[in-house]
Amino acid sequence: MHYARDTDGVSVYALACLKGQAKIAEELVRRGLVLDIFEAAASGNVARVNELAKDNALIARQRLPDGRTPLHLAAAAGRQTR
Repeated sequence: MHYARDTDGVSVYALACLKGQAKIAEELVRRGLVLDIFEAAASGNVARVNELAKDNALIARQRLPDGRTPLHLAAAAGRQTR
């Protein structure tokens, strides 16, 4: 399931994480959202990041239309990067 994205390609879920709106993010997952690499990074979901990286070693190099990587979103949300 996918949800809307802003003009920079950031999903509603990632925006909720970046703005500290954990309840909104949790509700989206409860409704069936499967996290992509950007969403997993923004939420600090290391297990999901590792799951995605297992299938694609270069996934961390993906970029949003504005040039940001998953690591950029993790840092912006104040998440651990290891």
